[in-house]
Amino acid sequence: MSILFNPEKLIVNLTTKIEKFDVLRGFSILLVFSYHSFLSFGSLGKLPNQFSYKGYLIDFSILTLKGWFMLFSPLFYGSGGVQLFLLISGFLIHHSYLINEKNFTWKGFFNRRFWRIYPPYLLALCFFTFCFVQNTGNSTTNHIAYFLTHLTFTYNLIESHFYQINSSFWSLALECQLYLVYPLILMVRKKKGMEFTFWLTLFVYIVSVIIEILYLNHQITWTLSLGKSWVIWVLGAFLAENHLNNTPVFNKIGWGWLSLLGLLFLLLLWSSFYQYFFHFAFAVLGAILLEKYLYAPRNNFNILEKILAPIGLCSYSMYLFHQPLLDFFYKMISFLGLSNRYGIFAVLDLIIVFCIIFCLSYTLYLFVELPSIELGKRLKKTDTKN
Repeated sequence: MSILFNPEKLIVNLTTKIEKFDVLRGFSILLVFSYHSFLSFGSLGKLPNQFSYKGYLIDFSILTLKGWFMLFSPLFYGSGGVQLFLLISGFLIHHSYLINEKNFTWKGFFNRRFWRIYPPYLLALCFFTFCFVQNTGNSTTNHIAYFLTHLTFTYNLIESHFYQINSSFWSLALECQLYLVYPLILMVRKKKGMEFTFWLTLFVYIVSVIIEILYLNHQITWTLSLGKSWVIWVLGAFLAENHLNNTPVFNKIGWGWLSLLGLLFLLLLWSSFYQYFFHFAFAVLGAILLEKYLYAPRNNFNILEKILAPIGLCSYSMYLFHQPLLDFFYKMISFLGLSNRYGIFAVLDLIIVFCIIFCLSYTLYLFVELPSIELGKRLKKTDTKN
């Protein structure tokens, strides 16, 4: 049975918990930042999905010491931060729709999404295309083509364009494509309910995995496609609808069951199925923790939350700019070259790099993101008056 939305519970206490989403976004961007730092500074070589497999398990006989370290380093799985962002996005977008359903219009929805997403993205795109060009050996013609597909958020549909200009951009195209299919999500929800909608997108995900295994051999445009990521976004929307009804989806999963799921997740890392199910498995664990965090009765933030909240505020700008700048700033501030010999200095360098990128991102949040959102509101008011 699907859980119907109760309009009498529209003002359930998300406004008192909105800061928690800044904390969650801060945690998510730290995961992504740590993952990219791990790759940039660690130089540890191959990713797990490039390990050799013997049957369905990793071929441990050829696994190097660095490979073992990668398998068990929490930082390496920070790429799951993108799945948390998708989960949070689905939650907040659908929550906003539910509490404003009577006044909701698609014109208003896409207007808000455009001014929230596109101007900061366009600034980052132009910066990395024309000012901070990475030496990739691409011709001018190719570079123009990459720029055009990035302008239209279609680069994630073309294998050779997917990671160009700024490899972190790939998820932004996916996010915008999720906005475009949101009307379809609401149409199915209206007829069958949100629970059915979630199971339907899970079915699409499973079919996409089967197609990938049988025919596509880790084609990146499919591995990180709308078909495989849709279910994560819808899971976030499903959590939002249940949250407003005060009926958590995972209320029967205690810490014991969560620990068992975590263990199963670790076992997944040892198998070749990791490559196909990591993103969804990480999203489910993230959804359980997200719900437990939202329903926690505390009102006061601890010191960690107070640190994460401002990071979460500027997480979008940090996501847009951090990855290409990591190596650049690292080379600039490397502590007397000692980090090449002593790991502790690499950690100190990383902290300095993070502080620089955070200050840059917070500045962009104040002077680019917020003014862009405000401009969108003003234009909407002018359009309404006319």
